[in-house]
Amino acid sequence: MLVLFDNFEQVVDAGSELVGLLTACPRLDILVTSRQPLHLSGEYEYEVPPLQPDEGETLFRVRASAVNPDFLDDDFVPKICRRLDDLPLALELAAARIKALSTRQILERLTERLPLLTGGARDLPERQRTLEATIRWSYELLNDAERELFRRLAVFSGGCTLEAAEQVAGADLDSLQSLVEKSLVRHSGERYWMLESIREYATRALETAGEAAARRKSQAEYFEQLVDSAGLSLEPEGAQEFAPIRDELDNLRAAIDWGFDEDPVLALGLAASLDGFWAITAPAEGMRRLDALLRKAPDAPLALRAQALRAFGSSANPAGDDEGAERAYEASLAAYRRLGDQRGTAVILLRVAMSAFYRGDFERAAELNGECLALSRAIAYRAPESQALGLAGELEWVRGNRQVGADLIEQSATLAGEIGFPWWRSRMLRKLVDCLIDLGRMEEAAAAARESLELIHSMRDRQMTVFTLARLARLAAESGDEAGAGLIWGAIEAEEGRGPMGAWAKERERLGAPVLAHTGPAFERGRTEGGLLELAEAVELALGDHSKPKIATR
Repeated sequence: MLVLFDNFEQVVDAGSELVGLLTACPRLDILVTSRQPLHLSGEYEYEVPPLQPDEGETLFRVRASAVNPDFLDDDFVPKICRRLDDLPLALELAAARIKALSTRQILERLTERLPLLTGGARDLPERQRTLEATIRWSYELLNDAERELFRRLAVFSGGCTLEAAEQVAGADLDSLQSLVEKSLVRHSGERYWMLESIREYATRALETAGEAAARRKSQAEYFEQLVDSAGLSLEPEGAQEFAPIRDELDNLRAAIDWGFDEDPVLALGLAASLDGFWAITAPAEGMRRLDALLRKAPDAPLALRAQALRAFGSSANPAGDDEGAERAYEASLAAYRRLGDQRGTAVILLRVAMSAFYRGDFERAAELNGECLALSRAIAYRAPESQALGLAGELEWVRGNRQVGADLIEQSATLAGEIGFPWWRSRMLRKLVDCLIDLGRMEEAAAAARESLELIHSMRDRQMTVFTLARLARLAAESGDEAGAGLIWGAIEAEEGRGPMGAWAKERERLGAPVLAHTGPAFERGRTEGGLLELAEAVELALGDHSKPKIATR
């Protein structure tokens, strides 16, 4: 015999009675539906997850057609389903709105889900007539500690680690596990998160309880410490740990957004600490956020303003605003000199020198770079020393001392490798590629280009990956491999179509000219094929995956 108990979470404390039934009736099986486990011996749990994407879309279409026979399917349906986490009740309630709204209008109104998702069937229990009522039903079954934690976890936009839950939300493991078991919090690997519909309810509960400001401040302070510990400046003498920052990017953005209105100095410190991450991953965003925060917090401590101005310049350069970067660097340099901060001064001397170099003021560039090199060596600060050697090499190259310039650039790359400065080593290897090509040392140039590509792609620097691929396309073209050159160039063009790349626009013609000088039928065929590649596929091919066509180099 099979006995079914539905919605057992209402009487979960009576679960021991089921054991008595099973003991008395050996041939009895019991099936229980519940929003939480019963924690009884002999219990087997079978999770009922949200629908799979194709199942969610099918449900929406069926319910929409049922309420409006004239419903026309379109591309907004999958987006609606993703926005609603493929929850069956949410999809049914959204589909019921098809009588009055188009799918586009439904999607637009789902920035807040709960007000829209009402009007369930009258023959359903009241708790199932709106999504908010359904979530409230589960919330009211929690004990006080679980409710408090449930509300506080709403501050995390992109989920969180156990450590973050403990420090920001005051989580204890028992309450957190209980929320997972009751399907109000999800868990995978080392992260915990809420479905967005549930998080929306939790956010309202947090605000109603008057806890929102304190929790969001705690969250911003926690992530400021996390970012500081990751060492994301472009000048670390050690590896840059971008992985944990990528995992927390939604939370970081939320913390900065909150701080902009409530604590601009804290937000400025957090944004400035992301210096290297913005520059490599999202320069336009970093530039925009830092500019707004520098204006919002004009009275921030001088040391913080110096750091933030430097970070702004770090993003402005790859975003293509060299003039804005130079102004920021000059202001940062003045601040670091005023503070007597020799390490900060050494870094910014190099930045201002590079700005002068790239606008053609070689005399000023040499003067500032020489000061940077002397100061870096005096205080044993090897990262800017490595950079100053590289700029010294570029200065020698443009003066016509080509071999001396190439040797200095190679020394810069070598020192960067020794101190664990992969971003700069990759940059110097790219410069070395140009030198070696002009010196006719093609095999060495190809080896340097591949190492540069491997380093920069591992850091997920999309723009500099394209810069490096352009060198490999030139090497392929000049070695007679027109198909390989076309393949890489086509992949670059495809990546250009996926979004702007700032400084690449200024360099595209110069780097592309020696590639496009070799166009022909083979090049065009490769170009067409390359246009179908993702950037990672092009990188894999260029690094020499022998299962794919090889790019020939001498």
